[in-house]
Amino acid sequence: MNIVTIIENYKYVIIFNIICIISYIVSYNYKKQAIPDKVHIRPFNDHCKTIILFIVFNTVLYFFGNINLVLDNCKLNTILLSLILICGASIFFSSLSFNKEFQTDLTRYNKWSDNVKLLFFTFIFITITCFSYLIKENSTSEYNDFYNKNKVKKLILIALSYYIITFVIYKLNKNKYVYHPHHWTIFYIMAFFPNNIIESDLAYIMSMIFIGFYIQGVAVYNYSSILQD
Repeated sequence: MNIVTIIENYKYVIIFNIICIISYIVSYNYKKQAIPDKVHIRPFNDHCKTIILFIVFNTVLYFFGNINLVLDNCKLNTILLSLILICGASIFFSSLSFNKEFQTDLTRYNKWSDNVKLLFFTFIFITITCFSYLIKENSTSEYNDFYNKNKVKKLILIALSYYIITFVIYKLNKNKYVYHPHHWTIFYIMAFFPNNIIESDLAYIMSMIFIGFYIQGVAVYNYSSILQD
């Protein structure tokens, strides 16, 4: 199998990774120029290592998050829209930190201002509403040949297991670790679900936005562990 054949067989997952890498570069440089003291400045070699891991994570998401069902054999306008949605979501997330009020995280919830709490719960409400709509659409639509309830259940179980196990480790080693659920982990996991529920425009838009938020976290903070020394 030569390089031409590989590209031909996997061109859409390659395109998806290119979209994600472009978004990574845009997000990193956008926040570095806007708020340089809030970005973990990393050398070029470190970025190269991150990109290798980035491609692995993105490829897993592409196939198991059913992104392939959206992008495989798609037209140029879908590719461009994906780039716009992912980059737009990533830039939007970065722009929130322009205001010091929003320079916070989940571990400091008790110190959140009313505006931060309002934004957080508004996002939760919109997300739950959208997922509820997707589930309703699936239950009332004709059979989707790629929809797999068992797969969704396994994804939920894996996600919960990840957070439960790391939280237990944290509880058993409070003096050693700080528990910090980075937003890249949250949105990376969330990106698996929309297109596994139903094939629709809403599912596609949700997955692209979640991917944008996930990429912003990786671009700025790298693949930081949920358990920090």
